[in-house]
Amino acid sequence: MNNIKLLILDRDGLINQNSSDPESPYYYILNKGDFNLLPNVVEAFSLIKDFSVVTALATKQKCISKGLLTYSELGEIHEYMESLIDFKFDSICIEKEKDSKLDMLSVILYRYRIRDPKHVLFIDDSKYQCEEAAKLGINVIYTNDLYETIKRFKNEE
Repeated sequence: MNNIKLLILDRDGLINQNSSDPESPYYYILNKGDFNLLPNVVEAFSLIKDFSVVTALATKQKCISKGLLTYSELGEIHEYMESLIDFKFDSICIEKEKDSKLDMLSVILYRYRIRDPKHVLFIDDSKYQCEEAAKLGINVIYTNDLYETIKRFKNEE
């Protein structure tokens, strides 16, 4: 992580259990009780704390545009998530309508005045989102195991 200044993480499927099945209770996370951490996520964030990087959570939440959840309720879920992982993100960015995170990622880069996208690492469990992010020239890692990915970076230092 030596040259990385900004770490952007996905939420669903990387931090908490996610499902592509609309009938699953993990399709939309609408309350704290639906939030189910994936294995070793707490350990991953204890490692991330050791890195000197700005952290942003980039999450698509179409449940807001569908009226299933308010921003306030989503904020409560994110506060709960941060308490579970014992980690506070520098920012949490939400895309409520589009399929791609490209616009959201551009806003994050602008917000943190990142001129060289090579100083950014985006980690997501969606191959599509990683392909989209790569269009911005940022480093991407496609994985569903945050702990193993972060542990690899820790061992490289």
